[in-house]
Amino acid sequence: MWQRIILSIMCVVSAVCGIETTPISQTITEVKGKILTFPIKGVEHKLKVGQSGIVMARSEEYDIIIAHALITRIDGENAYARFSPFDTIAQKYLPTPQATPQSGDVVVFGGFYNRAIALAPDQESYTKILSTALNTGIQFMHIDLFGAFLAKDGINDPKPKHFKEFCNAYSIGLVHILASNGLNILDCQSFKILEVLPFAKPELKSTSAPFFSRIVNIDTGSLASKLRSKKSRQYFSYYDELLKDELREFSAHTAGESVETK
Repeated sequence: MWQRIILSIMCVVSAVCGIETTPISQTITEVKGKILTFPIKGVEHKLKVGQSGIVMARSEEYDIIIAHALITRIDGENAYARFSPFDTIAQKYLPTPQATPQSGDVVVFGGFYNRAIALAPDQESYTKILSTALNTGIQFMHIDLFGAFLAKDGINDPKPKHFKEFCNAYSIGLVHILASNGLNILDCQSFKILEVLPFAKPELKSTSAPFFSRIVNIDTGSLASKLRSKKSRQYFSYYDELLKDELREFSAHTAGESVETK
């Protein structure tokens, strides 16, 4: 039994090394509409469709972040990313940059990929997922942080926007979610699946909701609290549904089909 467990952990550790945890910077060569192009020679195996990043305009005096970027396609010697306004650290008392990306600007991907959280239905599965951090350069933040983040607003069923808000607050780049298909590794900003690792679905009599943590959801006793969705009590059915569209898109990309990431 223990030999099978150790072998499973070794396979997962080997596979997770496919995600580069060091930020990657490339110079933009072309911008058309909302799509920017940059070369991938030398880093082609370190970039993945679905990765989020930032665009930086550089001058002799300073660098400024001017846009978000999302890799939508990797083709031949180039990668293509859709850009959008940068709003991660919006501050109403500071001016909003009006510049748009152009050739010569720099795009950076994989920021904070060395920090992650893991969602699992029970403590044993959670501990096993954390074992994947060995020799990968990934530091897992304790899941209690996310549990408390949701509990303060009485949220039972986390949605992509809640993950993004939490990751922005704690500078986290990756999310590991155990679902029926295996261990899904997602970019926290785009909520796109970057990798799926083999992970046997545990046979459980009960699961923790919305995931394993030591934080109990707060019930205020109000009508709103009682009516709030609690679908994550059925752990696997909830996360299978949450990841359904992203998994379909990921499967299409890995199969070599031409699918534009939204």
